Amino acid sequence: IEATRTQDQVGRLPLLPGQKVWVGINRIHALTHPGLRFLLPTDGSPPAQAALVVAGQIARLAHARVTLLGYGLTGEALQRHLQEAKEQMGSGLAALDTRTTTLSPGEAIVQEVERQPYDMVILGLGAPGSVALAEHVLQTGEHHLLLVPCSQPAPQNALICAASGEPGKEDVLFTGRLIRHLGAEAKLLTVLSEAQDTPEIQERVHRFLGHGVQTLELIGVPAKKVIRVGRAREQILDEIKAGAHDLLVLGAPLPDIDGKVVLEGLVGHFVRTLNNCPMLIVRSSSQRNISSLLSPFSGRVNIRKEVV
Repeated sequence: IEATRTQDQVGRLPLLPGQKVWVGINRIHALTHPGLRFLLPTDGSPPAQAALVVAGQIARLAHARVTLLGYGLTGEALQRHLQEAKEQMGSGLAALDTRTTTLSPGEAIVQEVERQPYDMVILGLGAPGSVALAEHVLQTGEHHLLLVPCSQPAPQNALICAASGEPGKEDVLFTGRLIRHLGAEAKLLTVLSEAQDTPEIQERVHRFLGHGVQTLELIGVPAKKVIRVGRAREQILDEIKAGAHDLLVLGAPLPDIDGKVVLEGLVGHFVRTLNNCPMLIVRSSSQRNISSLLSPFSGRVNIRKEVV
């Protein structure tokens, strides 16, 4: 809640930071929440079909608006594929639109997210060039990215890997916003190196994870927290197996000096090797700001107005 007061009100009722006051409301107008919006590129390949299955289940439960973006096919083959995809998605969606393109998938996705914002882009993982496409998708727009390596039911047990700080908070917030519609549970995980395993850092991380658990439970997502010590790659994989998690949540890597997002290191390892569990890559506002500052000017100016 943000409130402004006139100088006369400030003089008559001075307030100090942290002081509690009663607030009276004369008029109120509730705005309908627009809900989640997903972009689902599809070319009919097996990875795209797996993404279609998972996206359809999530979108129906979340009553999300979905745009199917057909590419890689032409003429009747493309129209037939989109019709089959619409039938497979089924009813129960807030909205289902279809669009076609003759551009490459990377160019088509960039054009589409510039046309209108999306909360999440959903890609099948496993086809040649899918990792490069995922990197390309993370370099533009403000959306998060769900990578689907195989067909499965809607996730019910998410593992959110979060480090202390603002990006970690955004990992928790968006994941909670998504999985609360699925009736899913969550576990918050922070992995400390042996050098970081001190009482002070342990206490700070416990507080951070505790706040995350409270945030999720407030929106109806049962949550737990765990701290592991060791190499992050092995500890995350062990936790996935031990907890039978069916959704891995990771923060997006920062863009390099040229504004490019490269899926290497920890995130890149799981993108290339984890073939039985979808991965949600969450972009923080700080990462999006850095990307926009580093990206070269394309000659197009986008103007957006948001009313909350």
